[in-house]
Amino acid sequence: GELLNLAEQQLLDCTWSTPGVYHGNNGCLGGWTWKAFSWVKKFGIATTKSYGHYRGQEGFCKTSNLTVGARITSYRRVKRFNPIALKKALSYHGPATISINANPKSLKFYSDGIMSDKHCSKLRWKNH
Repeated sequence: GELLNLAEQQLLDCTWSTPGVYHGNNGCLGGWTWKAFSWVKKFGIATTKSYGHYRGQEGFCKTSNLTVGARITSYRRVKRFNPIALKKALSYHGPATISINANPKSLKFYSDGIMSDKHCSKLRWKNH
């Protein structure tokens, strides 16, 4: 298959609560993975090429001239802090997403790889 870049910015712009369509995320103020998945299940997610690159700020939801890059038919939650459950989910169901708390100051300088911060295990709320 072809590797497609999907439009993260579309999730930031389009998964807000709107009259008649409730997805309930709050743009840069946070949201829930399952609400984003619910939106993608209903509408699909555009390619980055057709929607635009991630800008790190909220914008208006584009709805025309988009190429849908992916759709999902279902999603499920994996027990947290359980690497075996995550491995099984990956092998049986495919790709996984994770949520993190972006508040630790060490994350400001993160670029790639596995991050280790003694404060991470103490942070229960995830915001990214």
